[in-house]
Amino acid sequence: MKGKDFYISGESYGGIYVPTLAYNIIQYNKNLPESQKINLKGILVGNGVADWEFDVTTATYDFAFTHHLYSYETRMDFNKYCLMEYDLLKCEEVIETIDQNLDGINIYDYLRDCAIPQTVNGEISYNSKYYKYARWAFKNKKINNNKNEELKDSNDTPCFDDSIVENYFNREDVQNALHVVAKREWTVCSDEVADRYEIQDKGSIWVYPTLLKEGIRILIYSGDTDAIVPFNGNQAWIKNLNLEIEKPWRQWRAFDDQENISGYVIKYKGLIFCTIKGTGHMAPQWKPKESYYMFSKFLNEEDF
Repeated sequence: MKGKDFYISGESYGGIYVPTLAYNIIQYNKNLPESQKINLKGILVGNGVADWEFDVTTATYDFAFTHHLYSYETRMDFNKYCLMEYDLLKCEEVIETIDQNLDGINIYDYLRDCAIPQTVNGEISYNSKYYKYARWAFKNKKINNNKNEELKDSNDTPCFDDSIVENYFNREDVQNALHVVAKREWTVCSDEVADRYEIQDKGSIWVYPTLLKEGIRILIYSGDTDAIVPFNGNQAWIKNLNLEIEKPWRQWRAFDDQENISGYVIKYKGLIFCTIKGTGHMAPQWKPKESYYMFSKFLNEEDF
């Protein structure tokens, strides 16, 4: 693969590790002859975090209000006690009210129902960890839980089903094909990794000026019904980069589909930001046609 064009992509928390990995490659390349450099061309980040001032909580509460998920009165209290006349106790009460209104919402796509976990045979799995931790999503069903097992609160549980991918990556033939040396239990979120990970306050926003200066092409895309890392947070930190606009905000249509708008796009100097209409956090999973078109256009350096 040496010498070939190299791109890095990721979504969600990939908004941290994709640009920082690109930054490290730039540093790595500095003292190498051209023949040994990694030929980094660009990065693609979907519904990714970058700046804690704008992303996640701040953007989620703004998104939730503009999508009618809590009341006007609560919003006025939020503005007053959390933003203008900061009052810790009253602000915490307002936040609790907002969180209660978001309880039961699929935070990864507020228009999408909660997924149902499945066994390897495609049947509903009432013994999955997802069901144990989110019984509210499966009313009138019984499960034989360990009485000593502590159940997580539904506020802490993502409303999606990871059973299919867990079943797949825990298959012996799959692990053998991936050259996993010893049998390991694969999970979406690993405590082993989390216990060793150190979160930094500055996110990844500090990386982007360097990437832009080095000519690394950047695509930031966002499913516009995601409430966990909403498009409005991405829009805000990108605006703060103060980039020159080359082509203003406009509609885009995958494969020139005249019947349906695929989303909206704006092209800055060195960076493209676009939304994918009607889908959430896992945009390529839920809108594969539109995502494929978007990726292809970006990689081929064509407008869309």
